Amino acid sequence: MSNVCWMNGSFRPESEAKISIFDRGLLFGDSVYEVLRVHHGRLFRAHDHYARMRNGLAELGIAAPMDEETFVRVLTKLVERNGVRDGTVYMQVTRGAGPRTHLIPKELAPTVFALAKEVALPSWSEHPQGVSIITVPEERWRRCRIKTTMLLPNTLAKQRAADAGAYEAVFVTDDGEVREGCSSNLFAVFQDRLCTAPAEGSILPGITRAVVLELAESLGLPAEEKRFTLEDLLQADEVFLAGTTNDVCPVVQVNDTTIGQGVPGPVTRKLMDAFAGELKALEV
Repeated sequence: MSNVCWMNGSFRPESEAKISIFDRGLLFGDSVYEVLRVHHGRLFRAHDHYARMRNGLAELGIAAPMDEETFVRVLTKLVERNGVRDGTVYMQVTRGAGPRTHLIPKELAPTVFALAKEVALPSWSEHPQGVSIITVPEERWRRCRIKTTMLLPNTLAKQRAADAGAYEAVFVTDDGEVREGCSSNLFAVFQDRLCTAPAEGSILPGITRAVVLELAESLGLPAEEKRFTLEDLLQADEVFLAGTTNDVCPVVQVNDTTIGQGVPGPVTRKLMDAFAGELKALEV
């Protein structure tokens, strides 16, 4: 049986969902998307995801196709219809279909669709050894704060990491500045101080990233948004990733360099436990 999706105002089997070959999301990557964590059948941080989607649409000049209440209602119903307990739900909004031209046609009707699926997301407490990552050149467009579907540099870098036996690839600029991963934000710990790249346009303002910064404050852990280099990263005491599909993921190796003692450090472990507690709160 086909899973159920939501498309342009109605639920239907995924096998029956179709978009025009003239849709600008298909032709130009002219669209934004959100991926939300589903835990015990409930959406995690839906308000934050909606706000980021709305902001991205505004930057692209696309009218938001729904308000937050509708966003939450549609995705919750989609999760229920597909029987998803633990996994993800995905929504994409494109500018719509029109003549294939670089100039943006006026008054297009956005294409909106959403998918939900059960996903076996990693539990790092069950795999305490941590992961390795590699670094790759920063080749993306400058407005990375918008969560668009123009993901070719990300997918190529992710494949490069997989081919190298690594979990993730992290983008680094020509002058050595560390940005973020293909599908995650990156944190480093320097002498018990937590650092992550500033959300000033060069990275995606990740929802899990924001949760980690909130948790750090609640735990009394010094944290700052600060630029740092690959040279700095290789000398960090701890490194971890943060993202919707990997929670707080400990990193023990960057390229050929072992980080710290080669095991998840105390700050990372505290934040892993605290984040697990945030998800646990959805179970009540």
